[in-house]
Amino acid sequence: MRTLSLLALFLTACAPDPVPGTYDFTLTGTETETAPRSQTTATSGTGPMAITTGKASDYVVTLAQTDATPCVVNAETTEKGDAINITAGQKCTFVFAGGNVTATMSTGTVAVSEKGENATVKVTYTYAGTSFGINFAGTGERTYTGPRR
Repeated sequence: MRTLSLLALFLTACAPDPVPGTYDFTLTGTETETAPRSQTTATSGTGPMAITTGKASDYVVTLAQTDATPCVVNAETTEKGDAINITAGQKCTFVFAGGNVTATMSTGTVAVSEKGENATVKVTYTYAGTSFGINFAGTGERTYTGPRR
């Protein structure tokens, strides 16, 4: 009996990590512009998402919305191992015709189904940028979710 328990423990410890992989995401969310005007708009899009093991962090998450510069952030597993959190304060800069915007992560989580078939990344952030010489700023929340490729 003891041998079976040790074998089960060994097989569990050697199981591959289901998190790393490439996923096709659908993006949903909202952004609330606070300057120069006050308005809320829906965000949407599609693209690939890659989750890899990191050197300086447990995971590296790359979100590459089809019409934007890829955003690359680090994520860490909690001490209990029950969640993966995106490190707050990380920045992603997006350049577009006529301007740029920098998003600063406030919170973020990464969740992958038990067998790794689907991944969901949720982030909240603040942003500031310039478009055709006009400064703007606000807050946002986005959910990227989709199946493994």
